[in-house]
Amino acid sequence: MYNDINRNTRTLIVSFVIAIMVLIPLRFVEVGNSLDNGASVLGETVVQSEAKIEAPYNQIDSSLPCNLDQEVDAAVSLLTAKLAEDLSADEAEIIFSEIENVEATRCK
Repeated sequence: MYNDINRNTRTLIVSFVIAIMVLIPLRFVEVGNSLDNGASVLGETVVQSEAKIEAPYNQIDSSLPCNLDQEVDAAVSLLTAKLAEDLSADEAEIIFSEIENVEATRCK
């Protein structure tokens, strides 16, 4: 009987230690996720804000296309060739804005 009590006690202690080792890190994860939520009401649905992507992934996953230097240079040279023609001021401004837009898509 004394041996059974020792075995049960050891089993209880080991089970308690394992439970503590599992539950404490989970509590830290829960607290980390709920820090920016503030107060909430039971039954209230909470919309999670989208996680902000850290650099450089925000540039890689951006919706704007990124063009290589040769592609940008070729497009700019075509647009500057159009500028050599006799154009009105409005048409020239449109071409300048197109050149700026093409330069903005250059990969960094």
